[in-house]
Amino acid sequence: MRANSYELTTRIERETNTSIRDVKIDMNKSASNMNDNNINTILTTVSNSRNQIIVVEKGDITKVKNIDAIIINAASGSLQNAGGIDKTIVNAAGIALVEEYKKIIAKNNGLPISPGKAVKTTAGNLPFTSIIHAIGPQYIDGNQQDRPLLFSSVLSSLQLAENECYTSVALAAVSSKMSDFPLTDYINIVVRAVKQFFADNPQSKLKKMILLNIDDAVCNSFAREVIIDHRNEAVDNDDDIMNYELTPLNERLVCGHKKNENTNISRNIIRYPIVPKIETKTVIHSHKPLDLYSIQTAITKDDWDIIGINSAAITQAKNAIQKAIDSANISEPYSISLGRDIAIHKEKIKSIATQHYIQINFHEEKSGQLSMILKGLKPNVQEAKLKITLYAHDILKMQINNNNNELGTPKEWGEQKEDVKLVEIPTNDPNFTRIEKRMKETMSNIKIHKIQRVQNIRMWSHYAFRRRELKKDVYAIPNLQIEMELFHGTKATPPSEIYNGEFGFDMTFSTSGMWGIGTYFAKNASYSCNSYYSQLPDGKRQVFLAQVLTGDVYNCKSDSTMRRAPKKNEGVSGLRYNSVSGDTGGSKVYIVYENRVAYPTYLITFTN
Repeated sequence: MRANSYELTTRIERETNTSIRDVKIDMNKSASNMNDNNINTILTTVSNSRNQIIVVEKGDITKVKNIDAIIINAASGSLQNAGGIDKTIVNAAGIALVEEYKKIIAKNNGLPISPGKAVKTTAGNLPFTSIIHAIGPQYIDGNQQDRPLLFSSVLSSLQLAENECYTSVALAAVSSKMSDFPLTDYINIVVRAVKQFFADNPQSKLKKMILLNIDDAVCNSFAREVIIDHRNEAVDNDDDIMNYELTPLNERLVCGHKKNENTNISRNIIRYPIVPKIETKTVIHSHKPLDLYSIQTAITKDDWDIIGINSAAITQAKNAIQKAIDSANISEPYSISLGRDIAIHKEKIKSIATQHYIQINFHEEKSGQLSMILKGLKPNVQEAKLKITLYAHDILKMQINNNNNELGTPKEWGEQKEDVKLVEIPTNDPNFTRIEKRMKETMSNIKIHKIQRVQNIRMWSHYAFRRRELKKDVYAIPNLQIEMELFHGTKATPPSEIYNGEFGFDMTFSTSGMWGIGTYFAKNASYSCNSYYSQLPDGKRQVFLAQVLTGDVYNCKSDSTMRRAPKKNEGVSGLRYNSVSGDTGGSKVYIVYENRVAYPTYLITFTN
């Protein structure tokens, strides 16, 4: 009605001899003359099946209403405010907040709070129970620690709110402009952290999470991100943000000064925090699967004042307005082809319908065809139809790719019900003969007792997906061998940790080597079998022969400071090499710096 109100209402007024006024527009005009800055705008609201709600809101964090606490970014682990939201909060809360900062640091032996953690203070003059300060990372050229630390800082803040029995909190930017974190990554990680908290805490007292910012770009990005279904995002190799735990850094420095009592002369000092050397076991955080979130559709009613010379004229105008509204809605049948898994696709299509504020009714499905009726405003129905069509096309393309076996499991695996399975290869199998011959090239006295093929369905699907994406990334490089078969010894880590896990060669197990912190693979069997083997109780040894996505390789001398492959062109592009190689221990070695780019194809048991 409002979209074409001038032309429509003028016609109805003329035909019915009435005057029609839009109450909402009149109220907005009146409100615009008032100085009321206390209203924040809700952009999007989503909820899961347990009614845990995420709200995206634009406005001032100090004026958000009906919440227990706010979560803000501390400018640094020392809690010294450097500007932005942190400074705004301090100014609004008052000097008492600064004094609390000092007490928290003093209680921490004068040391900064570690990134990824969170601390709580009172709210001072602000109308909240408390303020939670998330210690986010300082983004440094995509350092592999930044993403898990940001994820951890959000989770730590929410867990702190849960411990305090809060039911609703609002989160301002926890590490975007303050630390130069890329907006796209920042938004994705924050939203997934909130959803992960709700998934891990289904009985949480915390029921409402407000993501709030004054900036349009941040708010719009949040609004787009919260409606995305993140349940299958693990395929994109982002689970490392949840399964990464930083160890204390000995090289952290704390600077200060010391005054000589006799001479009254001050001199600068540097204190090196002593980190006790404790033997720890690697812990992989276990998170529950994420929930599906649906948009909460807000049905609003518009009020119209109708002024007429008699009740008959008013009724006539009222009926004309209702007729105009009814005529704007359509009901349209639609059918798409989806192949298989219709029930799963229905949920996604329902989500698309909700996003476009239309109703959807499904009819009987026949041979992969799904029929439905779409009801709503004509522009909304047309837009939803386009989105549903594009979704169906993507599904069919994926099914075609799977039929081509690019993402399917290897044929020799056969039918497999178990998630993980070890299959021993017969000694007369061509693969056994091939592997034995290759190992004897550098270890003539080796005796192979058995070779087992690792059949981990989930791990293989991640690896196959990354292989397909890598092919797309390097298609312009002619004759490039993107995959190599290389040896890897796990040493102190049991091989079962590798082949039973989701990530395979997990960066969690990596330690610093000649080319930095990465996962190392060798061309020659002697390199892995002589120094890095895993030993069984009976004295036999084990190593893996792995498929590794080396891609575009950067060959260089050793550099223990490396944390990822270098950029291809520092001045022009952010593209990086896929792996690094060098020579050591009588072999060419290859190093990768991320998860899911190597698959432990064979587990070899031998003696030498």
